[in-house]
Amino acid sequence: MSRFPMRHTATRWILALVVIAGSLPVQPRPIAADEIILVSPPLVRKFPADWCPFPIALEFTSSGDHADIYVTGNTYVFDGFDFVYTHQSIDNMVLVRDSIYALSQYSRPNNEFSTYHDCYFFGGVPYPVESIFEFDLLNPAHAQLFELFDSPPVGWDLTQGAYYETTRSAPINPSSNARVDGTGDLGLGQTSPTPSLADSGRTSIRVNGLIGGKPYVLTGWWIADGLAIGGEQVSLTIKIIGPDLVPLAQKTWGNLKARYR
Repeated sequence: MSRFPMRHTATRWILALVVIAGSLPVQPRPIAADEIILVSPPLVRKFPADWCPFPIALEFTSSGDHADIYVTGNTYVFDGFDFVYTHQSIDNMVLVRDSIYALSQYSRPNNEFSTYHDCYFFGGVPYPVESIFEFDLLNPAHAQLFELFDSPPVGWDLTQGAYYETTRSAPINPSSNARVDGTGDLGLGQTSPTPSLADSGRTSIRVNGLIGGKPYVLTGWWIADGLAIGGEQVSLTIKIIGPDLVPLAQKTWGNLKARYR
């Protein structure tokens, strides 16, 4: 018999509690700037095959009555032989209170029967986004930002390589399997006669009408040129800054990162 039966019993209880705690669902929470988010298994090199919802929703707690959203995409990658234009674009940018985002009436499971199940893939294996935010069922008046780029954008910075285009657009009815595309999007980075890996397209917008101390969620859709996706450097970064110039959230994804950060 062990000389320390109580110690062994306590150890077993601690291990059991650790296992149970690890199996419980984790509630979404605001993401600190530059926080490293570890997932299991790691979501590595997820490539958009077409228009795809952002692979994550950006959650943050407002620090005042407005927030500035910055979006940056690199313009060129190098495939080992030549520079390749990434042709990155964003669309369907929607910002809502977290209480609205969490409502089941605006979310649909992204199972194998969903139109967007195979939106992201690696090595021929799909890495589906867990659920799709059905913004088309939402009253736009209930959103702090509801930008489908169905007309030339107002308030978005178009002086740093971003541009409005009408040659393609993301689906505007994610609640339906009968896809209907919109009429425009916001491109990030224009072609150059002297391409460089340092080239990028940037845009930003100020969203007013926020309430300090309240949590919000930003969602959107993204696409990159299929020819560029075969490289190792396509990436998109979104940063949200509060009125006190303190970063509220920042995320980078694409095949540049081994994990979302």
